[in-house]
Amino acid sequence: MRAKSFFSITILLSFLFTFSTAWANVCSKADIDFYLQRGFSHEQVVRLCSNAPVMGQKMPTKTSPAPAQTKPVVTPAISTTDTTTPTTDTTQPAGNMVSQSDLIYFKTAIESDQVELTPDSLSYTRSGCIKYGEEDITGFKEDACVTTRTKIERSGLKVLKAQSGIFLIRDAELIVAGKITREVLDADKLKTKKRKTFLAEYSLNPAQINIPLRSGIKPNEVAARLQALAK
Repeated sequence: MRAKSFFSITILLSFLFTFSTAWANVCSKADIDFYLQRGFSHEQVVRLCSNAPVMGQKMPTKTSPAPAQTKPVVTPAISTTDTTTPTTDTTQPAGNMVSQSDLIYFKTAIESDQVELTPDSLSYTRSGCIKYGEEDITGFKEDACVTTRTKIERSGLKVLKAQSGIFLIRDAELIVAGKITREVLDADKLKTKKRKTFLAEYSLNPAQINIPLRSGIKPNEVAARLQALAK
């Protein structure tokens, strides 16, 4: 009896493995043995383990739920009318463009805190002490430590002098002429008397100016870049 049962289990397991690996996962060896001992045939056990109806026997089936009602998809009508909003071309003419390389060059060449380059002007801001007034008996002048902003119009810009410095003999010079405006950004910090004296001497619209350059910069090279900016 045991040999027959073992033989039956072996055949059943082989059948399960051949037709569905999932069945062996549903029923263990102990489950199959239990069903066979209760008189179930191989086919019945297979059907039980696979949750399928036995041949010739109607098994209750699960009723599939009705598919959910979906709203009809409405495809929007495609308009053939051109409703594109006209765009305005804001591209600046080539003559008004500011070269990034020029801006970087002047930032590295001019001794200043800030440099601005626009299609119309070149301006720089710097902080420092400016001597003014008459010399005292020791040969020194008063100085005003302020922040100034100088603006040079590109139209009418002319280079008057570009001279390299010589150690202990002369300073480098880059003198330009044109429409120049200067302003003192923090004159209010000076005492009233000193402010009046300084502003009376410090010209806000000089006819020419010496552009301060950083150490090692060649004035003639800067002059060439300035002349290229002139209109």
